[in-house]
Amino acid sequence: MRVRFGIGATNIPSESGAYATLSHNDHDFGRTETVFGLSEISWRKVLVLDCAGGVDDANVAVKLFSGNDDRLIGRAQFSISAIMGRRSKVVEQDLEGGGT
Repeated sequence: MRVRFGIGATNIPSESGAYATLSHNDHDFGRTETVFGLSEISWRKVLVLDCAGGVDDANVAVKLFSGNDDRLIGRAQFSISAIMGRRSKVVEQDLEGGGT
């Protein structure tokens, strides 16, 4: 099964710029481009996770980093089955460390 992810963030420090990484089972499978000058970002790059088998208990970790110094700004973890179970296929969560 292939699962596509579009990533967005709000309330981030705009002067530092930001990029996001996604991982599954401690394996990074994608990184967005770095965007500067915005406190709300919807990255254009769509990241794809190839899952062998089902995704019932699978989680994806999202980490948000500063574009200036690669400092971790925030993180969150999402259940793939919870995303797939929503009609809109969109979930939102406050990041540990700040931002949404």
